[in-house]
Amino acid sequence: MRLPIFLSLLSTPLLAADHTVATPEELRAALPKLADGDSLKIAPGEYPGGHHVSGIARLTVTALDPAKPPVFVGGGNAWHFSRCPGLTLTHLHARGQTG
Repeated sequence: MRLPIFLSLLSTPLLAADHTVATPEELRAALPKLADGDSLKIAPGEYPGGHHVSGIARLTVTALDPAKPPVFVGGGNAWHFSRCPGLTLTHLHARGQTG
């Protein structure tokens, strides 16, 4: 009985995926594909604000190149995260939001 539990615990981190995006279109397409434990790396550039992510645990959203972080411009907010326990955000910039 211990082996199935052990294997189940091992499989959880293996299911996590890395998503890398370089355009606003790629970012929009990647958001619905995110799952628990995933990492989203965003290339340098300007992206529109207003992104919403909900119900994803242990998600990491970061710059592909920390020396050239992506900038989220405009929208009511740059990002809105709800029910995302263990969320990590690093090297992201935002400006011009109205919310």
